[in-house]
Amino acid sequence: MRVRAFEEQDTAQVQALVAGINSDEYGFSRRVREDLVDIKQTYSGAFFVCDNGSIIGCVGLERHKDDVKMRRMHVQKAYRRQGVGTALLERALQWAQDHAIEHVYLSTDERMQEGIRFYETHEFTRIAQLPEHIIPDSGDTVFFMKKIEKEK
Repeated sequence: MRVRAFEEQDTAQVQALVAGINSDEYGFSRRVREDLVDIKQTYSGAFFVCDNGSIIGCVGLERHKDDVKMRRMHVQKAYRRQGVGTALLERALQWAQDHAIEHVYLSTDERMQEGIRFYETHEFTRIAQLPEHIIPDSGDTVFFMKKIEKEK
């Protein structure tokens, strides 16, 4: 298992992973989300996958000046609690630090309790709302922020 930068040939697997989790676990539509049609353009190279021969997890960072919005943190159910989510998160946070990002923001749905616990465990702070320049995903009502420490 390794975390690596997204490559174009990963597109179909990432789309299937996200659609499957959203539909099977949370009852959302199985449609391909707009931001996953052209991943490289949407995420400007800051999209990572966990690969063990097939894509078992992903996370993307959408840049907004000195901040990013973390999106599409998904891990196949069979691989949860095995370090996949943590490895993806660490890679995303390292990218943010390497690119002088000040804050990582995210929005999620109240139904995603497992994800909410994950972010709280990894020291994200729950906030009342996102800053004006970060747009929440449709229907999201739970918001988090993490300040990125500058490298010394």
